[in-house]
Amino acid sequence: MKYTNTTFFALVALLATGITNAADVPIYAGNDCDSSSWVQCGNLSCQTCCIGQGFSAKVTGSDYGLTTAFSQSTCGGDVYTVSHTEYCLRPSFIVTRSVLWRTLPGEIIDDDTGEIIPVPPSGNPVECVNEPREVDSFGYIDEETGEEVVYMIPDDRREAILAAVATGDNAAVKANAAGLSPVSY
Repeated sequence: MKYTNTTFFALVALLATGITNAADVPIYAGNDCDSSSWVQCGNLSCQTCCIGQGFSAKVTGSDYGLTTAFSQSTCGGDVYTVSHTEYCLRPSFIVTRSVLWRTLPGEIIDDDTGEIIPVPPSGNPVECVNEPREVDSFGYIDEETGEEVVYMIPDDRREAILAAVATGDNAAVKANAAGLSPVSY
């Protein structure tokens, strides 16, 4: 059997999407998903509820999936869903209290090229259901570099960080990051 370059690259893409079983879920105090600070569940496994409060959220680090925002912290209550990651969730209910991300098998159409891309399942959904997680990290945009900087939330600063992000107090967010080492997922 002869394989073309197209077949090879399609197989590589298929394998790459199959191993993407975790994503970052930032939750923003603003309703536009581009606030200068946020809290997040980092490296969240599929089918895991991220508990955090804000007005908008999105999933980053994975190309395919279904993202749902909920009005209750148990991933229940009123629901707002988008079918692709990287899009901002702006629910009609006032506050997002939890977000669920999961990968889906099937196909999507690339918005830029119109190409149909196969999306393999991320595993048996029953095996992907995990205990809910509270936000475990926070981040902000570094004004000098324009880059996102993310830190783990230490227990002794948790309340102060959550309050600073919720009120959009970027000076307090940065002050709480003092002495912490940035993380990357």
